[in-house]
Amino acid sequence: MLSFLAKHPTHTRNAHNNPVIFDDGRSSIEFKSPSDSYLVINRWPPAASDAEVASEKVPNKANCALAPPLHWHILQKETFHVLEGKAEFTLDGRELTATAGDVVTIPARAFHTFRNASEEEGLVIEFSLAPSTRERDEAFFRNVQGYRDDCRKAGMQRRLPQVLLFNWRANVVLALPGPKLLAKVMGLLMNFVGGLLIGKWILGYSDTYPEYYHKASL
Repeated sequence: MLSFLAKHPTHTRNAHNNPVIFDDGRSSIEFKSPSDSYLVINRWPPAASDAEVASEKVPNKANCALAPPLHWHILQKETFHVLEGKAEFTLDGRELTATAGDVVTIPARAFHTFRNASEEEGLVIEFSLAPSTRERDEAFFRNVQGYRDDCRKAGMQRRLPQVLLFNWRANVVLALPGPKLLAKVMGLLMNFVGGLLIGKWILGYSDTYPEYYHKASL
C-alpha cells in the first residue's frame, strides 16, 4: 500500500449535523425522516453569472460544491421534486426546466445532472433513490459533499481515486464522452481500476469517513 502518496483535506466533523452546511453557508443538504418517501433536500444559491465564473470569483456556474458532474446510476432511478426556484436538468443530452411543484424522474442508466437555472433565486429540491439503499445513499451524499467542501476550504483539487471510490460504493458512474455504450464500459472500468484498485487497495483511501457519516446519524 502506498498510502503516503494519498493527500487528504482536514475532515470537518459533521456526521451529527442535519442539515449539513457547505460553501460558507450558501448551500446545504438535509436528510429527511426514514418514513418520508424522499431522502434529502438540497438548497443551492443562485447560479453564478458568466462574469463571475470568468473572474473565478465562484467555483462554477452552479456557484456551490453541490453541483454534480454528468453521471449515471447502474440500477437506480432518481425522482426529483422542485420545492422552490427553477432547476435545469440535463437528461441524455436534452435540457429540461422544472419549477416549484414539478417532479422529474431520471431512469436508471440515463446520463444526467442538474443545477439552479436562476441567477436571482435560490433552488430547493428534494429527491429520492431506492428505499432499500437509503442508508448507503445517505453515506454517499455525506461523504462526497463533505469531501468536496473540505477540498474547497483547503484550496486543493479533489483526488480522482477518492471520488471514484465513493462512486464505486454507491454504483454511481461518471458519464464519459464518446459513444454511449463505450462510455458506460469505460466509466465502470474507471470506478473499478481507479476507485477500488488504485484508490482503496494501493493508496489507502476509504469509501466512507467517520467525520462525515456514521449509522447513528440516521
